[in-house]
Amino acid sequence: MAKRLFLCLGAAAALVWLTCAALRPYLLDREEVAAIRRLSAEVAAVEAQNDALRRRIAVLKTPKGIEVEARRLGWVQPGEILIQTSEEPPPPPASDPETADKPPLGAVQAAREGGFLRQTLERLSRALRHERPVESRPGKP
Repeated sequence: MAKRLFLCLGAAAALVWLTCAALRPYLLDREEVAAIRRLSAEVAAVEAQNDALRRRIAVLKTPKGIEVEARRLGWVQPGEILIQTSEEPPPPPASDPETADKPPLGAVQAAREGGFLRQTLERLSRALRHERPVESRPGKP
């Protein structure tokens, strides 16, 4: 009986070993295929990035492209005046009941006086001509 049990266990172990030996190349192949797919995706992404950079180089070789990039970097041409504006402050949080329904500071006055853009352009124009601002109030000439 022990001999039979020993033979069955030996046969089972041999079967497991043969199965593992047979599956190993298959599993290695699957890993290699996955690695090839991953690397192919990386290559495609890098090639797309290279194509985008080549297009950007072609654009930057033109006078218009150079000017656009220089302006993006904040450069100006001789005789031009650089005007920098600050960013608008972030809106107040909506959870604050006191400020949630109020318009931004100066918005009502700017709307009454012809709009923020118009006001800003007029101030800029006066500043460039070195003129003093003219006081104007709504309803008064």
